[in-house]
Amino acid sequence: MRAPRHILLAGAVSLAGAVLLAGAVLLAGAVLLAGAAPAAETETLGDLEIQRLDTIIEAVALLHADDDYAGAVAMYRRGLAIRAGDEELLERYADLGEQVACAALAKKADPALMLGFLDDFEAWLGNNNPHPSKFWWLRSMALRRLDRAAEADALVEKALEYNSAEADYHWAIAIFLVDNGFYEPAIAEYEHGLPHADDPFFLGNYYLGLAVAHVGLEHYEKGVSFYEKSFEQFNKAESRFTMTLDRIYRDAARACWALGRDHELRGRLRQTIAANERALKFMPAELNDVTRGAFAANVHAIGEAYLGLKQPEKALEHLTRAAEMVPDGPGFWGALGDAHAKLGDDAKATDAYARCEKLYRDWIAAAPGRATPYNGLAWHFAIHDKDLDEALKLSKKSLELAPDTPEYLDTLAEIHYRLGNHDQAIESIKKALALDPPPRHLIYYQQQLDKFEKAKKESG
Repeated sequence: MRAPRHILLAGAVSLAGAVLLAGAVLLAGAVLLAGAAPAAETETLGDLEIQRLDTIIEAVALLHADDDYAGAVAMYRRGLAIRAGDEELLERYADLGEQVACAALAKKADPALMLGFLDDFEAWLGNNNPHPSKFWWLRSMALRRLDRAAEADALVEKALEYNSAEADYHWAIAIFLVDNGFYEPAIAEYEHGLPHADDPFFLGNYYLGLAVAHVGLEHYEKGVSFYEKSFEQFNKAESRFTMTLDRIYRDAARACWALGRDHELRGRLRQTIAANERALKFMPAELNDVTRGAFAANVHAIGEAYLGLKQPEKALEHLTRAAEMVPDGPGFWGALGDAHAKLGDDAKATDAYARCEKLYRDWIAAAPGRATPYNGLAWHFAIHDKDLDEALKLSKKSLELAPDTPEYLDTLAEIHYRLGNHDQAIESIKKALALDPPPRHLIYYQQQLDKFEKAKKESG
């Protein structure tokens, strides 16, 4: 399958290593609490407190990276008793606490543990907490998991009514929520603050936030509509808009692509075209490295849809344009070859396929540790029934580099299907389904499973 489209504080570190470091921190803390004299006379108690808090931050980050939230919370609580005088360090510690709390809730950590942690954390912040609504939202999520809905609802109401008419406050809370993947609460905050956003700049940002949150929930139609509204407002507020719109255009174009893909999976190819054409209307005339790839993907999707509608001339027009926009995009050349083949121009089809294959091989040579080009070339071979033995090796290599990736498992399943290995195809696609992919992909994977099971039945 073609690959579709927050961040841990540290790379993957073994839990054993984190526990060892945590033990060292506890030992150091015990020595300090026992009143041991500093190693150097010039070292003040304040210096040691700073060192201790800095070490606790490192330990919490390692435990956080290993998804050991019980350990991370226990370690973080030890730092709450420290009053280091380094404001930057304390700010970093507070940011880490928010990240641990959000990640733990997102990963369904023990909600009772999280309630206690949030109480301690909020008490530590005291009057230095500019956004108390953050804690009310996080606590409400933990309460819901404990089936304490009435208490959760009361906290949500409290959060929404706090600084009720201040658009910038609710904007800040909504950004915090959406950045941590809490899309439904973010939508509630955006919708509450929207009536108080009384100028184009704020309106544009509110609509943008609603777009991002709805796309996060795979509500692509709503997401695209809010992106369009945000551009309308930003155009009015252009003189006040100091940040670049390029990344917003790119993300909006991707949302249009996802909406089109959703229609495609349901066999609605004309709606696929319409969805991607919406991106063509709002994208800037001058494209750059940020926007060009996403825009080309929209044009490419239109071309593919026209192929499905058996209109190869229109398909060729769009697929040629996509390949010209991103000449080093192998997938664009593969689709262009399909258009030429439908029109009976075998020579041009062969040339386009050859360029597609070369670009994938060049990519593999340049980045042998990346799974994407292996999967891309394997998929190209699979859908064209070409070099299936090599395709199988490429697919397995992609999964070696990125195990348990649903779209790569789909590629492997498709290859097995075309090789007549129906049991292996069914096994691979069931594994992809078991990995809990996004709803939109579930539709496609179920279609694949139905296809493989039907082939197995027909083969006897």
